[in-house]
Amino acid sequence: YYIPAQVFFGEYLDYSEYDDEAVGWFMTAAYQGNAAGAFGLAKMYGAGEGVEKNEEKALYWVRFAAERNHLAAARVMHAAYKKGILGQQIDLEQAKLWEDKLPALEAAEKREYSKKEKMAKKAAEEAEQKRKAEQAEITKRFLETKSVEEAAAKKASEGAAQGESGKGLA
Repeated sequence: YYIPAQVFFGEYLDYSEYDDEAVGWFMTAAYQGNAAGAFGLAKMYGAGEGVEKNEEKALYWVRFAAERNHLAAARVMHAAYKKGILGQQIDLEQAKLWEDKLPALEAAEKREYSKKEKMAKKAAEEAEQKRKAEQAEITKRFLETKSVEEAAAKKASEGAAQGESGKGLA
């Protein structure tokens, strides 16, 4: 299976309140090493959706994702140590370590977003060019058909006119 699709299914199912199924897809992706899947699984454990609420497992999967450069997970790790959440004691040294990683992860996410935005823009431009080319082809065929019809009508009209003039001579 395509791992990003597993995560997408998990997110979709979670949003749709099919929590048991969402956990399954997140778990499938997480066990294949996917950071987004691990973070989704961490959220499910943290909220107790589709699984029994378990801060220890939530922290495990958040850390797993954060160590694989998942920005949201790194932010949660920072908050966990800064505010003492997910069963963690406040540890400002650990909080600072995670905080120091955030700018690079944010920059990487911004680059990735920009890359996807450029790809989407290029795809939209290509689709518009294709639409215009198809429209031009339709217009060309219409004009060719119209020209043939006009020529046939003119020829028929001339033939009828000759037939009329031929009757008068007889």
